[in-house]
Amino acid sequence: MTKKVWVRKFDGQKEPFDEQKALNSILRAGVNKKNAPLVLAKIESRLYPGISTKEIYGFLHQELKQSGLKPESKFFRLREALGKMGPLDFEKLVAQILSLERFNSEWNVFLQGRCTEHQIDVLASNKGQSYLVEVKRRRNPHRDTGLGEIIELWGRFKDIGESSKNERAIKEAWLVTNTKFSSHAKKFARCRGIRLLGWRYNTTRLSESKTEGLEKILERIGKQKVLNLINSFI
Repeated sequence: MTKKVWVRKFDGQKEPFDEQKALNSILRAGVNKKNAPLVLAKIESRLYPGISTKEIYGFLHQELKQSGLKPESKFFRLREALGKMGPLDFEKLVAQILSLERFNSEWNVFLQGRCTEHQIDVLASNKGQSYLVEVKRRRNPHRDTGLGEIIELWGRFKDIGESSKNERAIKEAWLVTNTKFSSHAKKFARCRGIRLLGWRYNTTRLSESKTEGLEKILERIGKQKVLNLINSFI
């Protein structure tokens, strides 16, 4: 593809169509390396200036369906499936994921802060260390989780840490979401030592790689097991 086509993202911003990014998405969907360029060519033939990323995903889903890739394409729609979950169900799913990753996890825990009591989505522990886990589920999975959510978590973490009534020492605060993070959210989190786990981004103790985001962890757990977990909530 030689002509540059500008694509409209879910947040309204525009960026040039990225062939490599699209090809990676096709490969992750289960198309083999031989057929992936053919699928990409079909998608590129339908592009037009200002096309939305939602439309591009729709084209890809159509191609997957026509290729008969039902199990793989179902998992490819994982991002959308997570967005359809209720907020509380997503919290429970994250608690189960942490348990599968060898953390002890408690859902819906109340901890006393210096100024007020806080309801904690998930309290995780491993090797004697405890982690405050805030869980944010967005219905639109393509909308970034931003600075506001990180600052809110930071305030809760600090208030709990300053309480003399809280017997459980919290080592770190984590934020887990089904979306990507904004650049401002990442910057503040790095500065304050908050750990993030989202779509294609991870600074938690679950992985040493920032590119092994939530979707890769779910792949590691196993596609059918993850789909069964999600379907039990939806």
